This record gives sequence, C-alpha cells and structure tokens, in this order.
Amino acid sequence: VFNSTNSDNVTGENGHIGGLIGCIDQSANVTMTISNSMNRGNVTGKESSVGGLVGHLNDIENSLVTITTFSNEGTVSGRGSDTGGVVGGIASNTNMAVTMSECTNHGTIIGSVFGVGGIIGRMTQGENMTMTLSKCINNGNVTGSDSFWGGIVGHIDSIENMAITLSECVNNGNITTYSGDAGGLVGCISRNTASFMILLRCTNDGNVIGHGRYVGGFVGLAYSEGYSQSVSVTIVN
Repeated sequence: VFNSTNSDNVTGENGHIGGLIGCIDQSANVTMTISNSMNRGNVTGKESSVGGLVGHLNDIENSLVTITTFSNEGTVSGRGSDTGGVVGGIASNTNMAVTMSECTNHGTIIGSVFGVGGIIGRMTQGENMTMTLSKCINNGNVTGSDSFWGGIVGHIDSIENMAITLSECVNNGNITTYSGDAGGLVGCISRNTASFMILLRCTNDGNVIGHGRYVGGFVGLAYSEGYSQSVSVTIVN
C-alpha cells in the first residue's frame, strides 16, 4: 500500500476494523509494505482489534511487515480489547518481523477493555518475534476504563523469544485509565519468556493518570508471574 488516504469514517458491528485494512489472517511467507499513507476518518468497532491503519495481524508465519510514514488523524474507538492508533492487535504470529518508522497518531484513542495504545494496542501469544518502532509519535489522548494503556504500546503479553526496540519514540498524549497498569510509553509487559525490550532515547511528555496500581512515566508494569526470568527491559538515554 503506497501513497494512499482514507478520508471516510469506518464502522464495524464486530471486530477487526481498520482505517485501511481490517485484518490479515492465517498467512505465511508474506512481505507487506505500507508507506506514505494516511487515515483521516474515525474508526469504530464494537468488539476487539480496531486500528487507525490495520485492525488485526493474526496467525502469520515467516513474514515481514514494514510500515513507514503513516499518519492517523481520526478517533479510534473499540469496545473490546486491542485498540491502537496505527495497529489494533498483533496475535499468534511466528517468525515475524515488524518494522514501523515515522508513524504518527493524532487522534483520540478510546478503549473499553485491556490493550489500548497510541500506536499499537496489544501484542500477544506469538514466538520468534522482532519488533522495531523508530521515531513513532503519539499526539492523541488515550483513554478508557480497563487496564494496560500506553502512549506507544498498550500491552505486550505471552510471547516467547521476542526482541522489541523502541527508538526515539515520543508520547505527547495524556494517558487516562479508570483502572491501573498505564504507562507513558508501554502500559504492561507480562508473561513473556526469553525476551527483551530496549527503550532508546524515548520521551514521554504526556500526563499518565491511573486510578489503580502500576502507573509509570515510561512503563506501567513488567512482570513474569512464574514464567521464565530471562526477560529484561532496558532504558537508554
């Protein structure tokens, strides 16, 4: 997808709703590139996985996804889990590399259930995953009533052998949840094994307001809950 713009509102009665792409599901050996594109319409779903660009990336093997210079200007609203300004949910993928650079969200992100983020709502249940976010910016407020809210990524959960790097990413939006587990960059990192995350020269300039436990300027909560201890989060100025 190159040089493409959606200017209309997108509304779905169920889940997997995106400003440009609803869902990519059960695929292998895929090379997907999205560049110099924009969503200007409001995106609304009544269930899970709603994103300004893509609603859901699910059950994909041996694939490469590259998203560069994408901007979302619409409000993104989901009543289920996994709501994001660019990508709603990334789930059950194997041997997949995702690179996102210069992606910007300007819209308000509204979620009702866990996993809500200014750029990505939630990543869950995969293995051998590489994720690189470079110079991604969230300018929109992120708000909702449940847990795992983040300015860049809401929730990273139950992934084995994962490497995630956030480089020069910025959150300018206010993060507000009426529960807990909220972070200026990442809401919650939980139950992952043999994995690491690096936050390199990232900035949070937004207020983070949680009415429960685990609220942080960068990361709300990181825990293993009995899983392998070979999980690390490194913050570098």
